Amino acid sequence: MLKNLKSTKNIIKSEAGVSLIEVLVAFGILAIIATGVASLMTGGMKQQKGMQAKDQQREITAEIRSLLGDKAACLNSFGGGNPTGPVGFPRTVIRDDALPAPGVVKYTVGLNDKSNMLKFDDFKVHSFDDDPSDPTQGTAILEVKLSKVGDVGTVKEIKPDLITLKVRRNGAGNIIECFSVGARDDSVWRTKVNLMDIYYNGGNVGIGTDAPTSRLEIANTGSGGNGFTLSIPTTGNAPFITWKTGDAANNLFSMRYFGGAAGSFGIGLGDSSSWSPYFNITSIGNVGIGTLTPTAKLDV
Repeated sequence: MLKNLKSTKNIIKSEAGVSLIEVLVAFGILAIIATGVASLMTGGMKQQKGMQAKDQQREITAEIRSLLGDKAACLNSFGGGNPTGPVGFPRTVIRDDALPAPGVVKYTVGLNDKSNMLKFDDFKVHSFDDDPSDPTQGTAILEVKLSKVGDVGTVKEIKPDLITLKVRRNGAGNIIECFSVGARDDSVWRTKVNLMDIYYNGGNVGIGTDAPTSRLEIANTGSGGNGFTLSIPTTGNAPFITWKTGDAANNLFSMRYFGGAAGSFGIGLGDSSSWSPYFNITSIGNVGIGTLTPTAKLDV
């Protein structure tokens, strides 16, 4: 019996002394390793493509937000729509600011983006949130829905990006003015009461300096030159520069340039609705106290 087993063992051995069973086991291990490596490579490629698609999604959102930062482009894209309710209204295209309206189509539902990695599925405006002081204006959400093109990940549909729109509507609730401002709370700049008025209440503002010590500091780092220039019209009167104490009109102290290129510069009390000149200098060098039209070097 033992002799027969030895004979059988000798038969299944190769000349190199490796048994057939050992060869089959080795091939099996190699197959398992190759399958694992292929799986890792495939997963890595999908993950890399998925990350590229996510980066492209961010770029698309930034492009659309920048485009709709122009009021004409926003109105061309969403004018007349009504974002009332959570469902809102869909749009098949987003247009630029070209006039006359409706502008030129820049992004279209159903088509791929320039990278050919993502497809535009939907542009939807919804979730209007009105301003308590004026219910005809407020914010709305633009939802940009995208999906992946081809085999670039395990899930083709991706989470939509949201862009906040500042919106003004008419009595019927339809959009008559809008522009994009980014995420709802991602900026220190705000609008209130009037959609086109913007204010900043986050600290000091520096121009030419990164360490402003007052609400507004303008630093001229060069020698000479203008530190501050206020452009005025060549005809008519320039806007007031006003110092305000409280809200009473009689506490307004103002400076203004009058009369265009051949006008005069005056200092007085009040604002544009009621202004009394105290001191005025004309373009030919006459000085007036209590008058805007001095006829002598000093006219009181």
